[in-house]
Amino acid sequence: MSWPSPDAYHEAVQNPQTCFFDPNLKTGMVTTDHLGLPIVRSGNFASVYEIRNGAQRWGVRCFLRQVSGQQQRYVSVSQHLGGVLLPCLIAFEYHEQGIRTQGQPYPIIKMEWVEGKLLTAFIDDQIQNPGALLQLAARWRGIVNSLHGNRLAHGDLQHGNVLVTAQGEIKLVDYDAMFVPALSGKPSPELGHRNYQHPQRTAGDFDHRLDNFAAIVIYLSLRALAADASLWQQFYTGENLIFSSADYKAPMQSAVFRRLQSSSDLGVRALAAELKQFCLGTMAQIQDFESIVHALQIPSASPQLPVIALPSPPSSPQPQSQSWWNTTSPALPPTIPLSSTSTPHVAAVLTPPSNTLPPSPATINIPIQAAPQAVLALSQTTSAPTVTKQKHSNTSRYVKVVGSICTCIVILAGITWWFLWNNLPTNTPSSSSVPAIGNTERPIVNPAGSDPNGGKSDSVKPYVAPPGFKKNAKDDADMVFIPAGEFTMGSPSSEINALVKQYNLEEIRAEGPQHKVILDGYYIYKTPVTVAQYLKFCDETGHAKPPAPTFNPNWEMRDHPIVNVSYNDALAYCEWAGVKLPTEAQWEKAARGIDARTYPWGNEFDKTKLWCLESPAFVVYSSGTAPVGSFPNGASPFGVLDMAGNVGQWCSDWYDKDFSSSRLSKERNPENQSVGEMKYRVLRGGSWRGNGPVCFRSAYRDDFGPNSAYQDVGFRCASGL
Repeated sequence: MSWPSPDAYHEAVQNPQTCFFDPNLKTGMVTTDHLGLPIVRSGNFASVYEIRNGAQRWGVRCFLRQVSGQQQRYVSVSQHLGGVLLPCLIAFEYHEQGIRTQGQPYPIIKMEWVEGKLLTAFIDDQIQNPGALLQLAARWRGIVNSLHGNRLAHGDLQHGNVLVTAQGEIKLVDYDAMFVPALSGKPSPELGHRNYQHPQRTAGDFDHRLDNFAAIVIYLSLRALAADASLWQQFYTGENLIFSSADYKAPMQSAVFRRLQSSSDLGVRALAAELKQFCLGTMAQIQDFESIVHALQIPSASPQLPVIALPSPPSSPQPQSQSWWNTTSPALPPTIPLSSTSTPHVAAVLTPPSNTLPPSPATINIPIQAAPQAVLALSQTTSAPTVTKQKHSNTSRYVKVVGSICTCIVILAGITWWFLWNNLPTNTPSSSSVPAIGNTERPIVNPAGSDPNGGKSDSVKPYVAPPGFKKNAKDDADMVFIPAGEFTMGSPSSEINALVKQYNLEEIRAEGPQHKVILDGYYIYKTPVTVAQYLKFCDETGHAKPPAPTFNPNWEMRDHPIVNVSYNDALAYCEWAGVKLPTEAQWEKAARGIDARTYPWGNEFDKTKLWCLESPAFVVYSSGTAPVGSFPNGASPFGVLDMAGNVGQWCSDWYDKDFSSSRLSKERNPENQSVGEMKYRVLRGGSWRGNGPVCFRSAYRDDFGPNSAYQDVGFRCASGL
């Protein structure tokens, strides 16, 4: 069938009662101009109208051409977005029969209406305000990292799909080309705006890495314009920022690349050089956006720039304010402040307003027993006692003598106990000294319906491991003994199927099939490696220190987990400390014990037992990590802490989604060190940026490139006996 033209839609929307099927749209009115004609924003693929119904406002996106599998694509996108919290995205509904024109029904997207300026309009207004542009670049970096962390790719990042609200928030619109894991293997429905995409992009380039090139283009453009406003007048054409497709096809002859080589911002020079190399290569050679920005350790361009007070929202729509879409879906959660949803920008140090500074770490509500170091510090910080001379009776002298004798006896007994304890065989456990733990396992309960906890009861009795711990002399880390024996690894197929259906995450299938694994006894760090421990390693070896994140400036909070470290950085630390990274089998057993529980603490998700976006204390502490060991009530059966949330943790294995089905996975002490076609290492545990129970399950597997480093990824170490 023929597809409606823009004129056909323009005529239809003037009669909402007859053209729309949705009840709210039928009784609404299209927004019109001073001539009484519908105001429309048309693009290559759709026309967008604003529909008002009382105080409610929606955007209606009418498609100008047919896209194969469009309905299924939007269903997949909707299901995936339903399991994440990303304030940069807006809610929508896909209506297969949405609008009637030319005597036939056609699909529409009904969307949340957002007031804001297109990216180009915002830049044009703020071109003489470098502080505002740098702030926007910082927010952009966070947006890109949030998408990547949730396995999303927008697919068409460009000025027409980026809105900046009056509050300075970034909103992304137009999800026609969005990638979610459920669409793996399918071709991209479009190739994006040519002035933002790699010249060799094809329909086959469609995965969660799709946005890397465009993300770098936009970030670099904002940084470059902040350093040199004249670039805007020289290179902006109305269909770009400063780059065009011709620059990508012939970067060596590009005038804009030549200009950026002499930028006053050294970071702009470095990023421009990287982008030029990507243009000369293939799509497959483009590295992750954050890996590039982080690896360059871009210096501050203008550390003294003030924070810019953005204008307040207009009381009514203004011609220069580009509006966008809306929905009848349940309202999105309140917008989380920038500090808790995005990765801060380390290249430009901006002075935040006083009312947005995160509270001091001391203000976090953590039980005293969760911070023994602080208690110890308080006990050691006492004023000199005031000595008062007193006369003592004979009785008091007798009591003192007896007390002294008793004290000596207690001390001698303690020394004797310590000596014997450290020479008992149980302090260097072997498989023969560990009880037969196979008989203590609780039967695995199949999930009921789509319960994210798999329908399991949470009446799990903690398993008490044999007494065994030690300290690593090199970094003074506490190490917990995990006894030899069998445990259940992965998730049962029934639970996997229920979770895939509920969250539309095909990657969950990598947890199966569930199987038994036998491990020798080993030790694992009680908490992730801290900032203090890692900086000691850097000081002693000369290893490069990672850039400090904004939420931990200058690495001032030494008891937080180290972040911004790659897999290779973690290996270097392990070599220095005389330990190794845990295999993912070792990590999972330490996290869930031997009773196949879902989370370290049991089978029910409890946001009070970990550090993540949903944690009650998160809004108090703002974005970023928490001190290691802050949630002792979330300990694993063996007493290992921070096995869910806070930071994701590197494991030694190469990632293979089918590894659990392989013969090697059934062997004793399995570890996947076969590189093959795999390019990613295993990551476990979720992080502070997680916001759904599925990623904090002990069986959940994630993967990242070994050279990648993120502000929510750290590591812990392990060792044999």
